[in-house]
Order: sequence, then C-alpha cells, then structure tokens
Amino acid sequence: IANDPYKLSPELRKLCEMITFKRLDVRQVVKVLEKICVQEGIKADRKVLEAIARNAGGDLRAAINDLEAIAEG
Repeated sequence: IANDPYKLSPELRKLCEMITFKRLDVRQVVKVLEKICVQEGIKADRKVLEAIARNAGGDLRAAINDLEAIAEG
C-alpha cells in the first residue's frame, strides 16, 4: 500500500501527506558507500563501489545491502 497510495481509501489519503523520493545518482551512492567503508573499516576499490551503485539503480538501501553482503563474503 505504501508504494501505491491509491489503494488507500480516499478518506485516509486525505489525511496523509504524499512524499516522493527521488532515486540517487551513482556518484551520490558511491559517496555514501565510501563513508560506510571508512566507518566500518572495509577496504573496497572505488570501481567495485561504482558497480554496486550502478546495479542498485538509485536505491541506496539496495546498494548498502549489496555492500554488506559482499563485505561479509
């Protein structure tokens, strides 16, 4: 329902504020991933981080999950 607000009743929709999230570009995602790597002591090549960011398609949460999975081996 959160992804399709029109499945909510009109009454409930009127009480809600619609917030649209924009996808991030690769550069923005890489910057966050680099910060996480520094904080967590993970050594990662920038090209790998760029590949993770491209694969995530602007979804920062997906990129972080992929980084975690790769870092854990």
